[in-house]
Amino acid sequence: MGCMDQPADPNDRLRIGLLENPVEHLVIVPQAGERNMRDEAFWNERVRKGWLHLDNSGPGYLYDRKQCVLLNWLQTHLATDPNVTAFAESVLAAEGTALETVTRAVCEAALEEIDDKVELTRIVTAGLNIPPRRVQLQTFDKATGSFTYRPL
Repeated sequence: MGCMDQPADPNDRLRIGLLENPVEHLVIVPQAGERNMRDEAFWNERVRKGWLHLDNSGPGYLYDRKQCVLLNWLQTHLATDPNVTAFAESVLAAEGTALETVTRAVCEAALEEIDDKVELTRIVTAGLNIPPRRVQLQTFDKATGSFTYRPL
């Protein structure tokens, strides 16, 4: 996933780039679980830390709270520990009704499309008000060892 041409908002390129890893893991991790290759302890800890450090951002890092909350909530669905899920629920609820409602609605729609990375990406970017024309999908071709790009 990447940003098409030069964005009107220079932060778009970074915001879109930050979506790639979480969206990719929503598709890959459940598939790994089907093959008994899922590291539940790793994902439980990663999700817990994501919520624990919601307010942390390093120097030069674009901090978009709505995006952080939405991506954390999506990744909460990879957790299997009920304590981690309960912690995530409490932090999300503390964000306030408006952000919680939008986050839950976007995530519910996204998780219905968990097997379709393109549609999943469309739902998440729409939920973050990122215009589809700004996003391109990146696919790795194993045969050629190169990447191809196409508009969302």
